[in-house]
Amino acid sequence: YPAQTLTRRGYHGAWIEACKSDDPAERTFAGNPSLCSFDYAGPLAEMIVLGTLAYRVGQKLEWDPVNLKTTNSPEANLLIGRENRKGWEL
Repeated sequence: YPAQTLTRRGYHGAWIEACKSDDPAERTFAGNPSLCSFDYAGPLAEMIVLGTLAYRVGQKLEWDPVNLKTTNSPEANLLIGRENRKGWEL
């Protein structure tokens, strides 16, 4: 038999363990930290959403990560976030 390379916890178990862990070194699956690394996944998701936003407004965007808005496109800023209905505020 070939050597076992994946643990039996599966991807769902690895995700749950990564959520519970405070140690980035423990956020791995089969030795690959990128599969459960929230330090990596957050900026990656932000980049993907910004690419979609730039495509929708049809222009290159300059992003302000601190304030979570564009600095050169008021049209794009209108598409970021939303107003929640009364009773559904955060």
